Amino acid sequence: MKSLYRTITVLLVILSSSHGFVSGIEQPPPVKPEELGPWGRRWSQYEAIVWFYGGPGKSTQVFDVLRSLDMTGSNVGFMNSSDLERTTGFHFYVGDASQKGILHLKNKGRGEPGWDMIDRARRNRNDYSALVRPYCLHDPATLGQLQSNVKSSVSRHNPNNPVAYALGDEISTGSFVTPVDVCYGPHTMAAMRKWLKEKYGSLEKLNSVWGSDFKDWNAVMPMTADAAVMKHKWFMDQFKKSQATRERAYPVMDVRYPQVDLAQWNDHRTFMDITFASVLGDLAQTAHAIDRDAPVGGVGLQDPNPWGGFDYARLCRSLEWLEAYDLGEVREINRSFLPRSAPVVQTHFVRNARGQEKSNTYEAWYYFAHGDRGVIIWSLGSDSGVIQNSLAPTPGGLALAEAFKAFHKDDLDKQIFASEFVTHPIGIYYSQPSIRFNWVVDAGANYETWPNRSGTIHRAYSTHIQARRAFIDMLENSGYQYKFISYLDVLDKGRVPDDISVLILPKTVSLSQKEADVFRKFVEEGGTLIADQQTGMLDENLKGRTESILSDLFGIRRSSNLLVEWFDSMSQHKDWDYGFSEPAGVGKHLGMHVAEPGIRESTAVPETRIGGVPVILTNNVGKGRAVYLNLCVQNYNFKSTAPDGEALRKKLETIVSSAGIPAECKVFAGDREDVSIERIWYKRGKWRYLFLIKNGSFKKTISGTQLVGIDGPPYQVKVVFPAAHEVVNVRTGKVFGDTGTVVDAFTPWEASVYRMWVDESRTSPAPRSRGSSSPSGTVAPLAGDALPAGAVEPDAAGAYTYLRGAVKGAAESGAAIRVTVEFAGMPMRGTLKSLDDRGLVAKVAGNEITVSWKDLRPVRFYEMASRAVDDTAEAHMQLAHYCLGNDMYVDGMKELWKAQTLGAPLKEVEGLRAYGLSRSE
Repeated sequence: MKSLYRTITVLLVILSSSHGFVSGIEQPPPVKPEELGPWGRRWSQYEAIVWFYGGPGKSTQVFDVLRSLDMTGSNVGFMNSSDLERTTGFHFYVGDASQKGILHLKNKGRGEPGWDMIDRARRNRNDYSALVRPYCLHDPATLGQLQSNVKSSVSRHNPNNPVAYALGDEISTGSFVTPVDVCYGPHTMAAMRKWLKEKYGSLEKLNSVWGSDFKDWNAVMPMTADAAVMKHKWFMDQFKKSQATRERAYPVMDVRYPQVDLAQWNDHRTFMDITFASVLGDLAQTAHAIDRDAPVGGVGLQDPNPWGGFDYARLCRSLEWLEAYDLGEVREINRSFLPRSAPVVQTHFVRNARGQEKSNTYEAWYYFAHGDRGVIIWSLGSDSGVIQNSLAPTPGGLALAEAFKAFHKDDLDKQIFASEFVTHPIGIYYSQPSIRFNWVVDAGANYETWPNRSGTIHRAYSTHIQARRAFIDMLENSGYQYKFISYLDVLDKGRVPDDISVLILPKTVSLSQKEADVFRKFVEEGGTLIADQQTGMLDENLKGRTESILSDLFGIRRSSNLLVEWFDSMSQHKDWDYGFSEPAGVGKHLGMHVAEPGIRESTAVPETRIGGVPVILTNNVGKGRAVYLNLCVQNYNFKSTAPDGEALRKKLETIVSSAGIPAECKVFAGDREDVSIERIWYKRGKWRYLFLIKNGSFKKTISGTQLVGIDGPPYQVKVVFPAAHEVVNVRTGKVFGDTGTVVDAFTPWEASVYRMWVDESRTSPAPRSRGSSSPSGTVAPLAGDALPAGAVEPDAAGAYTYLRGAVKGAAESGAAIRVTVEFAGMPMRGTLKSLDDRGLVAKVAGNEITVSWKDLRPVRFYEMASRAVDDTAEAHMQLAHYCLGNDMYVDGMKELWKAQTLGAPLKEVEGLRAYGLSRSE
């Protein structure tokens, strides 16, 4: 026995002292430059870039102070000097490389070209001469000036090695996302007519789609936004009547979908989106002809919007790095559309008021955890600065410095940048035509004053943004990560990406025939398609249909094709509380309004009926299923922590999990799951990194993110993994050993970061690929006080006997079975040598250790048994019984999924699944 102790002691000493190991935990190797992507030579670390405004000027002394705060760089203007940055080694990016005032139209005083355009456009909505962009983006003079400016700026700064070039700050086709209907200038119209010829092929086809009667291509002029909207008499008396009487009228807008025709406006907006992305892409190529080592992008970009050129499906094909204000879920969209190596940053507005220091720390960790490669800090001095004029750090500066030091410590930033952001096979559809149409509908509350609907107002009251946000929050609160799927990629490739098993369509009103065909194939191959309301009621040109193009796929029909809009987002807001009463016959389910009272089922099976209207309808098609919620999910943003919100979240979680997608881990505070903590995974080879961070959108209100809960004291959380791994807390150095459960302290205004060496044979199974098995189409009941109907109590004792026999048989056949045993409180890996009724003998570190059955923890027995059994439906059902009977719910659900794919009886699988869901929740 003494020999064994000496062997283990020597082993641990060797592990702790050898290069590549800390306390017995193997460390990942240093990051190679090529792992950081094409911009790694310049942008090789987390860059904390300070915008020099309102404080002391640039100097060696100021740079030294900033370095002491782990701040790494500055901004340099168009043709300003960057020589001090070069001589001091202080990093920098070039802002406004195309010169301010061309891509960004100044609008801060009358007499400026941008202001004049906006003012005239709002007052003259149908005067084409008033709707011309200063510096037209199709005017050869403008394009020539932009090209010349970029060449001059890049040539000026290239020798000093900038980390990036920004073509402009807060650039736009108009002014931010102000609804300004530009551009109708002669150069733009000539280019648009050429584009229309390519799109439609003939003038006859154009006239057919547009409902126009142009005799000559040179006469073609798209209808203005004002004319397109007012042609429908869009702003009817219904909404005004509701506001006056406080009785909610149904429908809010007296418009039927077949009457909707916004094709001319949609084509003009599409062409301006193409124009903006094309100009930016051309300028990026101009820059790279001089400097190939620094990415070219833009800063101060806005949310996805019909105005301003902000179609991110296009922009992310043109730009190589960007900073977009985190509005309208643009951060998640850009993470999905840009390459992993593209530097994405945020602007951080420093908060120095007493009591707000923690919000600086939280925000820094939040965006770093989500993969940002840097931050632009506003600003150097003034009330929102990081240092005072005396060069002493401000409270906000000190808080940021603490976070930045943690990012740079032991090259954590490089390890994350070299890793892959791990998503589940869940997609959220991004449809720019749907974004356009929903903007018009949501602007209905503004009546004829819609041109005054600023970006701030729109983001606050957009039902489309809120629906998108609701699905994101439900997924993140359930432990899932996802990616957005670009409508352009689907159209170009003709299919949903193969790594997507569940696809969500949030208020996706506009769909083409090609998109509909792609979605049908997706479901037939085994995918799960989820939609909320009014899906596919318009074509790609924003022309209305009598019936949705996907009604047959969802197994529904409509007794009415009224355009229904509840304006839930606005009716929830205190400042715009219209106090509508509920219309007769329309109710709620799971706290959400029934979206379309005219929905009826054809082949779909509804979960329930509210006032006779079916909701949560499931239609099995081929190997997959289509689920139509018929609910206004945006109310989740107001009720995420209320029982109603929890019920809706669990419903979506059940639909996703029954599609064969397990969560990577669960987080508990006490005996309750802590859904306020987002779980973010990164993968680099055999290493995984897990960030736990308070969800910045958790309890997000209609008026913006509220950092609810970050001021509370640290508390203890329990993280439960599907399988045991060697786990270490990167920040504290605490080693948890080979375990499937971590109990640790969590600080609400920071992130916990765990690294683990992953044995792939013990990880959760890869989520079921499309077509591998036919999903049941059955949604497991929600948890309640009693077991759900049809739930099956697991036979843990019987499963234990079965699995003991399987392990014995495998061992006697000579199979090498890996086991994990605890010795002196430490988990150690070994190989099973023999077993009998008393226990087992394992060879560990050259020594044999005997462990009795009663001392072998259930999780260890499961690990061993899962390696010993044959890959059959019966074996996996026995493993599921054992896990569920021993409170190992994640493993139990994983085994159920395996059993189902191998043909286990569906009734028994669903019965155990219902038990597992009810107990784990």
